[in-house]
Amino acid sequence: MHRMLDVGCGTLRGGRHAIKYLNEGNYYGIDISPKAIAYAKQFVQQEGLSEKNPHLVVSEKMNLKFREFSGEIFDYILARSVFTHLKPEHIREYFEYIGDIMHENSVFYFTYTEGEAYGQIGRKGFCYPFSFFESLAEEFGLKLKGCSKEYNHPRGQLMVEVKKNQVN
Repeated sequence: MHRMLDVGCGTLRGGRHAIKYLNEGNYYGIDISPKAIAYAKQFVQQEGLSEKNPHLVVSEKMNLKFREFSGEIFDYILARSVFTHLKPEHIREYFEYIGDIMHENSVFYFTYTEGEAYGQIGRKGFCYPFSFFESLAEEFGLKLKGCSKEYNHPRGQLMVEVKKNQVN
């Protein structure tokens, strides 16, 4: 009985597949766009997924401290095409608080656009070197593993798996 948090779930373009797979009430989606969440709720009804009772939340505080999920723990956390729109300080905040909603076997996946150094792409895009994420993981007791070979993103973003460091 897995529980999943989909950060930046939007209109459930990808989330609908997880909702179908998961048991009732085990999908949580959050987005900063009230319009996207309103559409997602309509989409759940249109697709006959209402009985799955997904939790769809607008991030009203627009931060990455996960206070909307205080006391909740997730097996899987996904941030697909989210870090590509975040500045370094926001990603740092994400890494600082992600452990609060993970147990020792939770897995967090995120995608990013790779660059030799941090840089802006167009008006709203950002790229990062893998070393940026490695330093954050080390600082916050997490370990990373690239898994882009198993994941083919339509826009060439790379996928990374994050777990808590196991203390022996």
